[in-house]
Amino acid sequence: MLTGWCLSSAATASYQQVLTREVLDNVAVDSVMSTEMLRVEPHVSLATFANHYLMAAEQRAFPVETDGVLVGLVCLDDVRRVPRSDWDTVTVSEIMTPIEKLATVTPGKDAQQALQQLNTRRVNQSRWFETVVWWE
Repeated sequence: MLTGWCLSSAATASYQQVLTREVLDNVAVDSVMSTEMLRVEPHVSLATFANHYLMAAEQRAFPVETDGVLVGLVCLDDVRRVPRSDWDTVTVSEIMTPIEKLATVTPGKDAQQALQQLNTRRVNQSRWFETVVWWE
């Protein structure tokens, strides 16, 4: 039974990869990217971020900006790693993924290639592919 489940899981994952490749083939990144997103400043506490950003928007990833300049990306998973008792004292800048670790692509790049780049870098962006703003 275990072998059958493993084979079924592998086949499902492979099928999903094929579908993703077909859907994104010859589609430019700017066709699937979001540009109208809430942005958050690095000094915002996690309590404020959770209550006023995560709960108020349908976004899953938030660009972190200082004076309009991208400095990182923060996601729900980042917040989950911090005990709730620390949310008032921990800031977004302490948990965000800094820009140096983000995979970036130009808007005209092929979306399939962009997704492969995200997966290769193992930055937790591909999971939020539909909501990440692409910058370069």
